Amino acid sequence: MNNQSSFDRFLHYGDYPDDSDMNRQMLESDSISPDLYEKMGLLKRAPIPSSIECQTCDQYASIVPWNNKIIAFCPCCGRYEPLEEELIWWTPCFAPVIQSLYDGFCCSEETECLISGILWKLGRCALAGQSRVIYVARGINSNKNSDIVEKLPENRTSLLFVFGSLPQNGKSGTFDADKVFSINSLMTLGEAGFNVNKDPVVQTLDLLNGTHPRAVRGPGKYSKIGGLREKIQIMLEDFMHGVYCEKEQYLNSGHEYVFKKITQVQLAEAFGVTPTMVNNAINKKAFLKGLYKRACDPVAAYNYGRSLEKKTLH
Repeated sequence: MNNQSSFDRFLHYGDYPDDSDMNRQMLESDSISPDLYEKMGLLKRAPIPSSIECQTCDQYASIVPWNNKIIAFCPCCGRYEPLEEELIWWTPCFAPVIQSLYDGFCCSEETECLISGILWKLGRCALAGQSRVIYVARGINSNKNSDIVEKLPENRTSLLFVFGSLPQNGKSGTFDADKVFSINSLMTLGEAGFNVNKDPVVQTLDLLNGTHPRAVRGPGKYSKIGGLREKIQIMLEDFMHGVYCEKEQYLNSGHEYVFKKITQVQLAEAFGVTPTMVNNAINKKAFLKGLYKRACDPVAAYNYGRSLEKKTLH
């Protein structure tokens, strides 16, 4: 499970400003190996959860101490002793990613945390003939955006690296779009560990400085594809959240739930484009390809929807 697509999904946990504890099943639904990622420092053990899913009825059972043991108490099924693996949860740890970026970009100055767990001043480095300060942020599109933007400088040389999705319109403060980079495009994870690729940053800055002529693009082609990918991601996540909620409703009412996967034709109709455009947008982006594959699988869609529900509750 040590592959780039699972690492991309891990980095997208940074779309959210707060850490969300996850068990083995949740992580493995994202093709993430908890044991491997814990060994690499990307996951750390979370405290014993206050509740878990009941082994029998899937209702939430409270975790309580009982006669020097840990006991789960389900309101429907009563008291039982949970399995050890049910009590082991993890939370993402981005420190190794930040350190790898610091080393990969040959930064000077110590990394400074500006907002705990959300915004860092990575350090200063030389890029495209200038000394530049790099900032790293998570949750850039979340309700913490105004706090992040308030801490960012107003200059034309600094760079912003973000976990997960690039900032939506107006959410990068004074930073132009070509000074903001997704960490997904800068890092890969191989058998030997992390690899940092500075090329996307260097090439963009060279273009801005006029070192190389810009490639001639068709009118709106790339911006349209990028916008379409963002819309597809939102729709797929909404669909899977709906799968979770609908299945829970059916189960609680005693009825059988029938899963109906979402098709590329439906996505095309929703956005007024051709199925070919949708297919290209999905298959040329590893994260989106994995997200669509999950949306077509009843178990994976339910688990992903449940994780979104937990994040909403938190």
